[in-house]
Amino acid sequence: MPCRVNYCASSNILIVSLSSIHNCDRNMVLLNQRTRAEIPSDWADHIAQARRVPSPFIVEECEQNLFRNWTLHFKPKPKCPFASRPIRELRVHDSYPHLIYHRDSYNGPWLSSVVANKKYKAPKCTETEFIHPTSLYEKLIPISEAKYKDLQDLSKFCSETAGVFYSGLSKGLLVDDDEDL
Repeated sequence: MPCRVNYCASSNILIVSLSSIHNCDRNMVLLNQRTRAEIPSDWADHIAQARRVPSPFIVEECEQNLFRNWTLHFKPKPKCPFASRPIRELRVHDSYPHLIYHRDSYNGPWLSSVVANKKYKAPKCTETEFIHPTSLYEKLIPISEAKYKDLQDLSKFCSETAGVFYSGLSKGLLVDDDEDL
């Protein structure tokens, strides 16, 4: 199975998704961490060339709006209203989606527990649709004015391409040093 690497050049985010944890450990060893990589595309090129056998890494550039806030999407987790360890069977019906029927033994009585508020009206979706989480970033990730000045000072030691990249960061939002990010 080929490995996928996604990166967002505008916000310097690199996501590596590999087939398993063990493969991840083996595959990350292939990356030379001393490679001169000044901008995200340098890392993308290095990762794409790091492995040839059994298949090369697939590196895809992603736009910032593709990163979703999954933590917020799954955050309102209600606490289970019944002890889940002794449960032997669970049953949910389409006609009563806010109830879970459960029993402690395979031939005991079915008990019901409310797991969702009846007043909550979920958005209607067909079976093949679902609600996307909100975007993680609405705009470019802000950096402080002091950090921007430091980057401009240090960019003179980088290549010309990296200098252009770091000078382009001014297009994002600059925040005061005392503001929290």
